[in-house]
Amino acid sequence: MKILPLFLIIVLTACGSGDGGSDSAPQTAKSLFSLWHHTDSEASLDLTDASFDDFSTMQIYFSPHMVCTCELTLMGRESSGSFQLNNCLLTEGDETPGASCNAINTTGLYNNDSNRLELIAETGARLSYR
Repeated sequence: MKILPLFLIIVLTACGSGDGGSDSAPQTAKSLFSLWHHTDSEASLDLTDASFDDFSTMQIYFSPHMVCTCELTLMGRESSGSFQLNNCLLTEGDETPGASCNAINTTGLYNNDSNRLELIAETGARLSYR
């Protein structure tokens, strides 16, 4: 299982390259600030406590029973923008071989389009969530 690339994709694509939050931004069917489930694994992102242009805490849930907690900054709008993840630490469970919460520290872009969140990490890795 490739947990490390999954970490990077999850972290990097959670934010995007938005225009800083225009009032005329298109509305999406699912709020960016939701619980998102990876389309190809049991991993999930909890963005329910996040907000724009401010430091937030985000949790990334991996299977089996591995939770990383990261400092998250989102810049953009509901439909697209960028993100930065820092100080990602293991807060529950055990890290699996090849996977480390440290490896999630990164920046990237996100797109939220009709109930689909796509994360694009600075490495080019792409992750899709519903």
